[in-house]
Amino acid sequence: MSFISGSPASDSAAKQLRLHDAIRKSMANKHNVLSVFIDIEKTYDMVNKEVLLSKLLSYGISGRMFRFIRSFLSNQTFLVRFIHD
Repeated sequence: MSFISGSPASDSAAKQLRLHDAIRKSMANKHNVLSVFIDIEKTYDMVNKEVLLSKLLSYGISGRMFRFIRSFLSNQTFLVRFIHD
């Protein structure tokens, strides 16, 4: 599979490779590795954030990770770049 340089697919592939490399290096150095991926496309506005936080607590997610997610859900900002030729 090939990607056009500068396209969203190539940017995504490059980010995935950098993430993969960072994880491998951390594991080789015997560091802990934690990755959290949240897919918010199309459903973000439909999620009841209080219910989501309650479920996370019931699954045992608490402490710093819970506070981080709660902060993200309540204080998030997004940057959107629109490039027009």
